[in-house]
Amino acid sequence: MPALGSSIPFGSKITRVPMEFTDNWGEGETFDWYRRLRKSNSSEVKSLQVRVDRGKPPHRFVLAHLDNGTVWRFDRRPETGNLGTLLFETVLPASHRHAADDRCFVPKEHLIMITAGSICEIEVNLPPGTDLLLVISVCFSISQDREARYYDLLKYNCYFFSWTIILVVTRHTFPFSVPSPSDIAKYLEPKRDGLARSLTNKTVKVLLGIVLNVITAIRVKTDSTIQDGMSFGNRIVWKLPPSSMRFVLHQVLKMQMHLGLKDLLYSKMRDQVASGENDLLADLWEKRVETNKQVEQRLWVQKLADDFKPKLEEKLVRIIWDLILDMVAAVQAGDGSEPLAFGEQQKNRSRIKSLIFGDAQWIHVWNEALKMGLPAARDAAHGQSGPLQPIEPATDQENMSRCTAYRKLHGDIFEIAFKAASGASLEGAQRAVRETEDSNKNPKTAAMWVKIWEVWDTVWGVANQTAKDGVVRIVEQGVEEIIELVTGEVVTTVGEMYEQNTQILVKHRVRR
Repeated sequence: MPALGSSIPFGSKITRVPMEFTDNWGEGETFDWYRRLRKSNSSEVKSLQVRVDRGKPPHRFVLAHLDNGTVWRFDRRPETGNLGTLLFETVLPASHRHAADDRCFVPKEHLIMITAGSICEIEVNLPPGTDLLLVISVCFSISQDREARYYDLLKYNCYFFSWTIILVVTRHTFPFSVPSPSDIAKYLEPKRDGLARSLTNKTVKVLLGIVLNVITAIRVKTDSTIQDGMSFGNRIVWKLPPSSMRFVLHQVLKMQMHLGLKDLLYSKMRDQVASGENDLLADLWEKRVETNKQVEQRLWVQKLADDFKPKLEEKLVRIIWDLILDMVAAVQAGDGSEPLAFGEQQKNRSRIKSLIFGDAQWIHVWNEALKMGLPAARDAAHGQSGPLQPIEPATDQENMSRCTAYRKLHGDIFEIAFKAASGASLEGAQRAVRETEDSNKNPKTAAMWVKIWEVWDTVWGVANQTAKDGVVRIVEQGVEEIIELVTGEVVTTVGEMYEQNTQILVKHRVRR
């Protein structure tokens, strides 16, 4: 049985030279050898190959084809070539498993033997000016690692040594870079519908929750004192236990959303998502010089998400409230469409609502409350995120600090928006009562509204406490969804651009 890692037999012209290093960069025989090559202008590398011999087990090694036509070979073998001894050494401490990393010059006649007796697993054509020092630097780095410097039959073996050289050299000569917005947009477009649907569902959930919280709070604060001013249908619902009343109202409002308003919200949300994506990509592009410095340090394309995500998240946190509030305010304001929640234009919806809310006055009141409240919330919260100090999540603790800061920001903006909505919705509701009081035949209705106005601020305060955590949580989920989608597509685009720009030929897939 041949010795492990023996590869192709060496002839008399082949001299294997150990790749020995000191702890200091630039010292030792290996660097002296490189300086001799450099001095003779023969250190430029044209291509690298990982080749696999036909032994059992197979042995991998690297061939470096220089620009002057010469070829150098780089190997990692165990210091002992006996498989039995090597297996015994695997149970000993790592310091007993010495690696025999070496280099050798490959004459042309021997290159023919290597080519015939091995398989080229991968070949990388390198750009002009690529220096052999890159290969040496990888070998030096391996020698300085407290684990990788020792041979490990299953881990730090010839496969690890060869592919580490290929990967690191390729990454340094073909660096990752931030793609342009137009390159990424084509990948985002097909997935925009799903994201818009998801965000629409979350927005509807928030709106329903706020409306239900306000109505439920009025029910709790006024109890039965306002029932005499209600229509028959209203009184029936009002007499239900709070949880039952909330359930009935939720089902009716949810049904209304599914009868067309949700589609309108979705249409607006899709436009807002597209706008938000464009803002995120434009911001990332503007910061590409700074970001590229981080990106260039990454070996694996999947790890690029760690570089892109904080920058995208920082921008999105600043604009997410504007995106959502602009959308709901635009729908509610009616820019050619029906108001959001309690409009009277569509007979089917009005009929359903009337079964629960009774007379047209209640419908009109809640419609005007939202119609005034949502734009006021948007205007008050617009741009309130302000400048944020970016926190790079280098550690778990810093990542938690960043999340805490963002959560506090969401909570602060919610407070601003909710407070503005409270005052404006009261104004809208009172105006609606004045506009419909002549048509109301119940003399006790006016007293009912007076009672409601008295508890209005208290009711909105209760609704605030109930809604805040849920709204912030939903906004955070929305941010996460957008970030995951955009980050994923940015990384995908970087990877595809990298494949197009590199000259890598995978010739054979050899099992380890």
